[in-house]
Amino acid sequence: MDSQCVYEKDHDEYGTVARVYDACTAPFLRENRERLAATVRSAQGPFLDICCGTGLQLVALDAAPHLQPIIGIDLSAAMLQKAFPRASQHGFSLVQGNAGQLPFPPASFGIVALSFALHEKVWPCALQLVRSAFSVLRPNGLFITTDYLPRASASSWGFFLSAIIERAAGLQHFRNWQDYHRRGALGALIREARLPSPLRPLSHHVFASRVACMDVFQKAE
Repeated sequence: MDSQCVYEKDHDEYGTVARVYDACTAPFLRENRERLAATVRSAQGPFLDICCGTGLQLVALDAAPHLQPIIGIDLSAAMLQKAFPRASQHGFSLVQGNAGQLPFPPASFGIVALSFALHEKVWPCALQLVRSAFSVLRPNGLFITTDYLPRASASSWGFFLSAIIERAAGLQHFRNWQDYHRRGALGALIREARLPSPLRPLSHHVFASRVACMDVFQKAE
């Protein structure tokens, strides 16, 4: 693994923003979280939410029996501190760990979700994230990603607004976001990851005034 992708638990990049994260993001993400929950209504778990943050996507799953066990993983202790009270109330469990080195056996999940994490990482780490997610997904399982649309597909004002938000998150965060767009966003990531078997696109949903999208893929057998 690239040395840039090994993060220490005592370095929490969300330590200062965790307390306001939900207030800033939940209104914009609520519709898509509900859509994701509806998408997996007839799918089969176990369900893994990589970079789960404060756990609101897991809450939206409503402890569905067919998705159990429902697990979220995140490296940020500050974000998980917000998620832990929700876990006991909404039927999911949490793990603190590095998403690029997932502590789960290969092919152990029927659904793997990754929301608004890829654009935050330096490109080699984003590639590792995709490969790691793929490795724990079962054949015929669903890989669900939510992130920014490529710049060419996004609305001009939405792209401008997202640039302001990402710059406010910090200079390195902003540079990673810029590089994500420059290199071609999710499509380029999946191509460059050179996964051992194909991911078949099932659906593509654009939301947030044409600035973000949710893509659903199925792993080939």
